[in-house]
Amino acid sequence: MAGDPLSPSAAASDARAAKFMTPGASAAIPSAALASGPTTASAASWAAGVQEQRRQKQRDDAAAAAMEREASASTLGKAFRMFSSKMTPTNYNMLLFRTLNRDLCLPNANDDYIAPLFRDRLMPVRSWAQRTLPGMVGVTRRGVENPAIGVPGVCNFVDARTKWLDSALKAALDSGVRQVCCIAAGYDTRAYRFCRQGVKFYEIDLPSASSKKQALVKSVLPGPEVLPRPVYVAADLGKVTLGQALQGTGFDPSQPTVFTCEGLIYYLPEDAVATLIASVADLAAPGSSLLFDFLHADAVDGTAFYPGYHACADSVAGKGEAFISGLVPEEEEMAAYLAPLNWRMQRLWSARQMAAAQLPHEVWKEELPPILSFYSYCEVVKPGPHEAAGRWLAGWLVLFVANDSSRISGVDLTVHPSIASKPDHHSGLERELSLIEALADAELN
Repeated sequence: MAGDPLSPSAAASDARAAKFMTPGASAAIPSAALASGPTTASAASWAAGVQEQRRQKQRDDAAAAAMEREASASTLGKAFRMFSSKMTPTNYNMLLFRTLNRDLCLPNANDDYIAPLFRDRLMPVRSWAQRTLPGMVGVTRRGVENPAIGVPGVCNFVDARTKWLDSALKAALDSGVRQVCCIAAGYDTRAYRFCRQGVKFYEIDLPSASSKKQALVKSVLPGPEVLPRPVYVAADLGKVTLGQALQGTGFDPSQPTVFTCEGLIYYLPEDAVATLIASVADLAAPGSSLLFDFLHADAVDGTAFYPGYHACADSVAGKGEAFISGLVPEEEEMAAYLAPLNWRMQRLWSARQMAAAQLPHEVWKEELPPILSFYSYCEVVKPGPHEAAGRWLAGWLVLFVANDSSRISGVDLTVHPSIASKPDHHSGLERELSLIEALADAELN
């Protein structure tokens, strides 16, 4: 009987449907409906559901494969990362990574022409090798990005973040902003690359880091009569507020300011992150902006898997700079978090959106993303007093209703063939690791 779900024709229909189902999927179209002929709408709906199940299965398989690959490489990789983490501090590594894509003339590389000068002075042996030995830049990048011992996507991550902050700063200066404050400046070069008549830069860092930066700048850049210097502010923001640090420096809190906070907040406890963001707001005039990158909370607390996260976390932990906190990368939640801190969210970029904007030549792959997928990027704006009051109340209401304290918690790369990852060529990898280690030892000695 045509409508009988137990009829041979129904069973045959079920078999045909099963051919198009993703393994493990449970929502096949009913045999009775197949036998009697489904409507166009129901068939389209069912087909769409099957396609989504297939895509989800592909995503799950890709994540499982990445986890298995990381686990199989974890012993060698973790040992090498722990060894290499002792060799150079994190800010040296970030400086080095910022130069690699540019040195290799890859598409859409950043425009930081000062970073190589800093690198050459701070890491002379490695810089000499990269300038002199054929292919050494490619060897370095392969080591950095190799899934077995490095962090795939880290160079592109640094490149994309650099380009994002550069473009945001340029747009602000073009619109008339005349004050810039770089928090935890490190080896940031924007004060020198974007200096303009009438624009004042402030670089805030720990006293030892600030002193070293000033000596470096003096040794490699033209004098202040040619290239104006920023105001160097030596302060520990764990002990003083931003306002206290900037007292007596000439900073004008009545003027709109661009504040950058690059590569910092995930090293701070949750309460310190909130305190820092709020202290910037206390000092900022309406119309000011704050730009920062952050780790995803579910990466830090281990409730989600991201390719490369554990390798990255191992590397910084080996330097005594462990990742401590993350934020929830959802627009509604971020807006609710920021409103009581007196900021309005202007835009939130996911890793995928950032890659598309800054590295459009790269193809996004969930299994091995072209940039680190566990970071997001945020631009916030200081609202006027009336807007701030409304947003503060709205933000607290959202958080109260949610009542969820966990919301804010504490290769197939399409790149230049000379840097394509080749993790299976163990002999070549071992030679390159030996070369990298020898250069690092020479640097230390």
